[in-house]
Amino acid sequence: MMTHNNSPGLVAYFLVMAVLTVNVLSCRGTLPESSVTDVPQSPVGPLAANPSLESAKPQIIERLIIKPKSLPLPSLGGLRLEIRSESEIWCERRCSEFSLLDEVTDGDSIQLSAVKKTLMGHTTPGVLDVQRDLETFGSGRKKLEIMNVGVKGERVTLSLADFDEVHPNFFALPMTISNVMFKGSKIHKARFDNREVEILPAHGHRWPDADHSKATYQAFVMGSYFEERVNAFGEKGVFIAKKIIYPWP
Repeated sequence: MMTHNNSPGLVAYFLVMAVLTVNVLSCRGTLPESSVTDVPQSPVGPLAANPSLESAKPQIIERLIIKPKSLPLPSLGGLRLEIRSESEIWCERRCSEFSLLDEVTDGDSIQLSAVKKTLMGHTTPGVLDVQRDLETFGSGRKKLEIMNVGVKGERVTLSLADFDEVHPNFFALPMTISNVMFKGSKIHKARFDNREVEILPAHGHRWPDADHSKATYQAFVMGSYFEERVNAFGEKGVFIAKKIIYPWP
């Protein structure tokens, strides 16, 4: 009686096992498609190490400070550079990796440029903000070119002759320039990095047209900064401007 009552259950059990066995055999050797999307690894190294730079886009350098490690120039120990690019503001999941590329050109020249490469799935807005030592400048390299400084297409070219006691450094960065009256004379002030200094045009250079139309304006300025030099206000700080880009977005 017990055997007779369990017969339908045994039959159903064997039928289910047979179906499962057929399914397993039919799927053997077949790999299902993955439902996991590959996410790029977080950038940890320079873009120059990336095997492909085809998608790298040039970026504008918005801050450039170059100081010799030592003077006079014949015994120059190289240059110390501070470089910052424009930054990404909104990129969602297509943010970029920023890098500083250096290329040797014409044997004795080195060219620097800021670039970015978009990384799919990357969500942190990027910016290039680096300090770099160029040990070979002054010995193996005689000329330095920096691309897209201040605005796209602006190239800064510096040589050994651009660094001496009269030109101890090179600054290129945004400034707020003001025209003020002091002791009956119009004097120009520049504000940058929480500093307020007198700004003078280098010999043979003149102020942009904004000097005559606005009391205060924003510009991108290139030149040399003399931190200890006493200015017309009796304070320390004079900037000698070689080039003023105005208007500057």
